[in-house]
Amino acid sequence: MKDILKNKKQFLIHLLIWVSLVIIIFIQLYIQSGKIPYQLIIRIIINVIIFYINYSLLVPYILLKKKKIIYFLSAILILSATHFLSGYVSPFTDFDTNFRIPLKIPLLLPSIMLIIVSTAIRIYEEWNKNERNKKEIELQKNAAELQILKNQLNPHFFLTH
Repeated sequence: MKDILKNKKQFLIHLLIWVSLVIIIFIQLYIQSGKIPYQLIIRIIINVIIFYINYSLLVPYILLKKKKIIYFLSAILILSATHFLSGYVSPFTDFDTNFRIPLKIPLLLPSIMLIIVSTAIRIYEEWNKNERNKKEIELQKNAAELQILKNQLNPHFFLTH
């Protein structure tokens, strides 16, 4: 039950952050240009997918399993896919040309930042969970030691004084 409530709370926090971020971006863009391009919406969806692929799959199943090289190769693969997709949906791309779009670092920066942020968040959550587990184990150990000490005392000792 505790895990379900934690997951709901975590889901609501994530949802609130994403909605707030998107609203801020849309308001700024609408104030500046008077419209919100559909390409930006698609790009935001792609970036949210990148965030959760890294957060939910790559970090816990690869990076935290000490497979750092595979993790970094996977992150590079995600960035490459982002670059490829951004060439087709980016609001900053000129769609009238037929030549291959060169590597544009500014288009990769949001994806790089999302990978870094999602990695940091997931590692922090795992560290926090491990710390809670250590404290719980320590409390259980202390309770067991106390019970052993209580059992070692002779109950007649308390009655004679």
